[in-house]
Amino acid sequence: MPEPDLPPVVLDATVLGGHDSVSNFFDEYLPDLPDAARERLEREYQLDEYTPVSLPGILRAIRIYDQAVATAQAALLPDNNSREIAQTVAKFLCNDLFALIRDEEERRRAYEGAVADSSNGEYSNITGPQLGEIVVLLLNGTISTTMAKKLLALLYQEELGQSPSEVAKRHGLQLISDRQTLERLCHETLEQNPEQLEQYRRGGKHAQR
Repeated sequence: MPEPDLPPVVLDATVLGGHDSVSNFFDEYLPDLPDAARERLEREYQLDEYTPVSLPGILRAIRIYDQAVATAQAALLPDNNSREIAQTVAKFLCNDLFALIRDEEERRRAYEGAVADSSNGEYSNITGPQLGEIVVLLLNGTISTTMAKKLLALLYQEELGQSPSEVAKRHGLQLISDRQTLERLCHETLEQNPEQLEQYRRGGKHAQR
């Protein structure tokens, strides 16, 4: 017999955020248990046993990672090794992105007078596709590792929600490998700095750079 004092609970698509079943809703929003998540990450992405430790149990971080790898693989395969892609994403997520999140959390909590802790992805300003695009730019030779780290910081702190490729162009974060372009830049630099050139010719290493 139904409880007269409790209204019925109707879990339709509206309540479940567009999902047609509770099972599908849980698949998206219920995080894997730590051991299951670790096994899945190691199995799907061939990560070593140490890399995934920072991810299991953190739903937002795992989503960012899955999306980033999918974005990078879609752009880089089959020219790049899938394991290299997965490992590169994991390193940027666990080391560089988590560091940015922790620093911001510490500043916020210090300002509010609370004890700082780390969020590890729950409140990231970087999305999975953005992180994946950064890895694409790195692995296809458009930017260096140093540039990739700087680009990640720009996207996290200043260029919120922007395209990594567009931000890299605006800030001059691009490697130049074309010989003619490099020669032109060298000639322009020498022509614009005749005094320093002459000083270098006279004193070599004693010239002011």
